[in-house]
Amino acid sequence: GDQKNWTDPKALAMNARYLSMMDIGELLPYVRTELQSAGLWDDRYDHEKKDWFVSVVELIRTRLYTLRDFATVGRPYFSDDFPYDEAAVRKNMKKDPRLKDHLDRLADAFETVTPFTDAAAEQTVREVSETLGVTAGLLINAVRTAVTGQAAGPGLFELLAAIGKDRVVRRIRAAAETFC
Repeated sequence: GDQKNWTDPKALAMNARYLSMMDIGELLPYVRTELQSAGLWDDRYDHEKKDWFVSVVELIRTRLYTLRDFATVGRPYFSDDFPYDEAAVRKNMKKDPRLKDHLDRLADAFETVTPFTDAAAEQTVREVSETLGVTAGLLINAVRTAVTGQAAGPGLFELLAAIGKDRVVRRIRAAAETFC
């Protein structure tokens, strides 16, 4: 069955270049098996959420080195239960004592955005930062860490659109409460 795929040395040895160049149709079954073994697979990714699943794999694969990374680095896309990198939290969420309020304001603004596209998310971040008199970078870095637990990753606005408004708003509020 599927088990042999993810223990296959060739599959595990796929390097970053191969992951990013590989035909998406060829890559998806490997990602599926990796997510299944990590308990992150959802059958809707084969059906009504297939387009979403493919777009997320496309978005994150250029930044990953191994298949296992889809279940670790990629975890925030597939689960609300993911770790927060302590260095990222220190650097991005504890930088400014007003960040808790700033993030709450941004979450409020995000709630009104429809449709929640990357362009709309970017415009909202820029407008809110201007209103608050802070750099967009302060909010961008804090939001990235709040939403993914990480300090780096794909372009923030594409990432937010991929994760979706409801999860983004919920995560920003929870992280602001927890870390700021």
